[in-house]
Amino acid sequence: MVLADQDPAQSWAESVTAYDKGRKTLAWKPQEFQPAVKIGNAERRRMERELDPVAMTFRDPAREAARTERKQDQMNATLSRVTGIHAGCRNIISGEGGATKSPPPKRDEGQPRDNHIICNMNTTAYKHCPVLYNEDFVEGNRQPRRLKLVEKAGKRDVDIINNKYYQNDKVSVSQ
Repeated sequence: MVLADQDPAQSWAESVTAYDKGRKTLAWKPQEFQPAVKIGNAERRRMERELDPVAMTFRDPAREAARTERKQDQMNATLSRVTGIHAGCRNIISGEGGATKSPPPKRDEGQPRDNHIICNMNTTAYKHCPVLYNEDFVEGNRQPRRLKLVEKAGKRDVDIINNKYYQNDKVSVSQ
């Protein structure tokens, strides 16, 4: 079926005839068509009896041997893959196994902090801090936090409510 914008017909009558012809002819070649295989009840029941549902084994010994051999091959392949993975691992307790890892590069710590991170006290004062909380000691040794002052933005040249310049409005508008 051809879409309307891809229709090569020159007139409406030609497109109707092409549509009607498309409905009457098959879209596939009849020689290549394979109908669905219908299985009768007797055949279906015979196929259901091939597997023992209790033991989950095939009743045919040759088919069961092939299945167990295939499962054994899959298990051996999995075991060899996992063994290969573990061969490269190192046992950190006994020190046996793969190559040792080099220690990670040390980070540049920079300068040590002057203040304790949580309470913002001087580091030397924090080392001598009493075990029980003493508010007077903390307040006496705590460094005040610095406030950052935000710079005020400069005054605007234009009043945004009236949409006029503050100074020389008539001259600025003409420019």
